[in-house]
Amino acid sequence: SHQESFERTTMLHVFQKQHKQQFLSQRSISKASISGIGGSMLSNLTAYGFRTAADVDSGKVRRVPGIGPTRASAIEAWCQRVAAQARVAMPLTLPSAQEAALRSKYQSHQNSLEAEKRDLERRLASESSTIRNRTHVSLSPLESQRMGMIAQADKAMNAIRQRHKPDYQTLDARLHD
Repeated sequence: SHQESFERTTMLHVFQKQHKQQFLSQRSISKASISGIGGSMLSNLTAYGFRTAADVDSGKVRRVPGIGPTRASAIEAWCQRVAAQARVAMPLTLPSAQEAALRSKYQSHQNSLEAEKRDLERRLASESSTIRNRTHVSLSPLESQRMGMIAQADKAMNAIRQRHKPDYQTLDARLHD
C-alpha cells in the first residue's frame, strides 16, 4: 500500500541517518591524519568538545584557539571524506527484522480491512434480503387482489358470451347459408 511504502521510506531514512551519525561518532579526530593538526591542536579540539567527526561544526571549530581558516578547512575536508565513507557504507534497505515487523503490521491491517469488508458484504446481503422479503409480503395482498379482479373479469366475459351465444349462433348460421 501507499502508506506502507511511505512508512518504509521514512524508516529507511531514519535508519540511514542513524547509521551516518554512528559512523561519524566512531571516527576519532585524534586518530585522523589531518594536515596542520598535531598534538597540541588535538588537545585544544578535545578540550572544546571536538572528539569525533560527528562533533565537527564548521562555524564552531573556528572558535577553538589556534584554528584559523586553513586548519578549519583541513578539518572540514577530513569530515567530508568521513561523511562520504559513511554514504558508501550506508544501508540501502531496512534490517530484516524491521522489514518483517513492517510487513506484519500492514498484513494485519490488510486482514482486518478484508474481514470488515466481508462483514459489510454479509450485512448488505442480509439487509437486501430483508427488504426483498418485506416488499414481497406487502405485494402479496395486492397480487391476490389483482388475481381476484382478473377472475371476476373472466367470469363477467363468460356471462356475456353465454348471454349472446344464441344470437351469435343465429348470425353464424345465416352467414353460412
